[in-house]
Amino acid sequence: MLQTESEPTSPKSPSLFRRLSVSPSLLRSVSSRSSVSLPPPSDHHAAAVVVYYTSLRVVRRTYDDCRAVRSILRGFAVAVDERDVSVDERFREELQAVLGRRHVALPSVFVAGAYVGGADDVRKLYDSGELQEVIGRLPRSQRIMCDLCGGLRFVVCDECDGSHKVRAVDSECAPLATPTV
Repeated sequence: MLQTESEPTSPKSPSLFRRLSVSPSLLRSVSSRSSVSLPPPSDHHAAAVVVYYTSLRVVRRTYDDCRAVRSILRGFAVAVDERDVSVDERFREELQAVLGRRHVALPSVFVAGAYVGGADDVRKLYDSGELQEVIGRLPRSQRIMCDLCGGLRFVVCDECDGSHKVRAVDSECAPLATPTV
């Protein structure tokens, strides 16, 4: 006789595994070009360029796209606000709210508050010289590095030897909201 297996009980909150198991094609879905405005940066400085990316290497193409876009943007002498959605879930929620959809492609780039697009869009604009024209109009940055985090804004926590990360805000590092161990 056929017996139906009962499903294992698991927590209903989205786990890291569930978020990471999303299909790669969904993460790289093509974003429609629309005039999406970016809210003011939540950080201590107003960045002219904001990039949402992931530092997780789970989906290689997404990771490589994020790394390539960050490399392209760092080549310009403007302030780039890099928001890692894998380190701080608030960045992912912020991006979802700005774009008005639950599933967003990474990386997502905004220049002067306007949505530029993802990796393919940034590469095309960079290759054609249009990205230089747009970013060239923005004010130059003096790239001041924090002595504690070296400009990364996220460092390994000294208290727990790496179980948590620390986020630098206003040249001071403040702990992220993380579960207690």
